[in-house]
This record gives sequence, C-alpha cells and structure tokens, in this order.
Amino acid sequence: MYKSKFTLSDTDDVFEGYTDGSLWNGWANVCFTREQIKNFMDTTPYNYKFIESGTFPNLIEGWYPLLVVYWDMEEEVYHSTSLPTDNGDILEGYFLDGLEFMEIEKWEVQEFTFCDGWINTWSDKNEEPLYFKSEDEAKQELDDFLFDQSEAVENGAMVDKYDIENYRIVKVFPKGE
Repeated sequence: MYKSKFTLSDTDDVFEGYTDGSLWNGWANVCFTREQIKNFMDTTPYNYKFIESGTFPNLIEGWYPLLVVYWDMEEEVYHSTSLPTDNGDILEGYFLDGLEFMEIEKWEVQEFTFCDGWINTWSDKNEEPLYFKSEDEAKQELDDFLFDQSEAVENGAMVDKYDIENYRIVKVFPKGE
C-alpha cells in the first residue's frame, strides 16, 4: 500500500493514510496507522480509544489491538490489521469502513511511447508507479532526470539526450474518478 492524502466528502480537512487505490462504493479504501488515526479522530467531535491485547475487553494475549470509536449514537469496534507499506514495513493499521474518503489529486511525469502514447513510465524501487504531491515536485524530478542525461552525454556515457518534448507533467486523480 502506498501513502497518500485523503479528505472526507463533507470537509476540506486533509488526512494522511495508506491505500492500494481501490474503491468501495466509489469511496477510497483507506488504512490508517495508529498515529494517523489519532490525527484524523482529533479533528472530529467523536471520542475514541485503543484497547491493547491482553486488556479488557480484549483479554486474549496476542490478539491485535482494537480501536473503539464512539459515533453519535453508537460504539463501533475496529480490529487492527497488518499494513504492508510500499517500503516493505509492516505497520499496525485500521480500516474505517463506511466513511466517504476521497484520495486527493496527485501528479505524474508521463513519457510519450510509440505503442501506448502518453503513460507514466516512472516507478519506485518496488516497480509501483511513481506519483508526486505537487506539480513543482514532479517538475523538479523531471529537471533532475534531464540534467543527469545531459551530463551523461557530455561524459560520453550516452550518445544522445532524451528529448524534453517526449515528457509532460500531468495532474492525475485516483482510480474511479
């Protein structure tokens, strides 16, 4: 899962969480770490608490921790789950099912290819598509890439530079929009 920014359908507040890009009824499936859930819940009027394994009512030792949220007229229990991240870490995660989360826009560098036209050919170390938080961040990454290519040509490591006309920076939205 990759880290991204989210908002609820009825607020401008921005929250950090993890997603695989999938949707449920058109809304982003978001998994929060404990710290991220605290940051999110602290912006709401609702009370919440974590119940550790081996404590009442989560008495069985070795069970995953629980999150209890006290919504308007009901109490809801969320079981923690293993959250594998894009850098290989496994974190304690919580899915808040049924909330209307939307992933915030992101930016990508696209390259024109003969077979597929304009596509994002940039990837991270795990071969996942690479996205940027802002247009400026994407532009800086492209500028650095093209500068490195120019130096490689000057040093004789490459014959020709890549043509800047074959690259563009595009705002993209999460799947389903």
